[in-house]
Amino acid sequence: MAVKRVPVQELRPGMIVAQAIEDDRGRTVIPAAARLTPMFIKRMGAWGITEVLVEDDAADSEQASAAAQRPAILQDASQEERERMREIAMAVQLRFSNVPDTAVMGALKRIVVRHLVTIKPGSVPGLP
Repeated sequence: MAVKRVPVQELRPGMIVAQAIEDDRGRTVIPAAARLTPMFIKRMGAWGITEVLVEDDAADSEQASAAAQRPAILQDASQEERERMREIAMAVQLRFSNVPDTAVMGALKRIVVRHLVTIKPGSVPGLP
């Protein structure tokens, strides 16, 4: 499945969300594969969402795959916040380096990173 990043102003009812949309606390507000409604589109502005990944058959699949793997939490993050997220992700990857990389472990790592990003910097020893 190919995806493309679409600004909220260009979204249309009926488009299919390619990646779950999360609020700033990591809660899913629109699940992946949901069909957009006028109400969803209207609320995105209130949620601070500026662009969304939607399914697109015409998009270049390699570029789309890379975009789909980017967490939605990065959409509105500052450069400093993005760097902190990268450092946390690297630290989590290092801590799990002796565990086989399965789909379940990948999901667990993403959950851990999302949690660690939301807590105060420096509150977990060894993490930024």
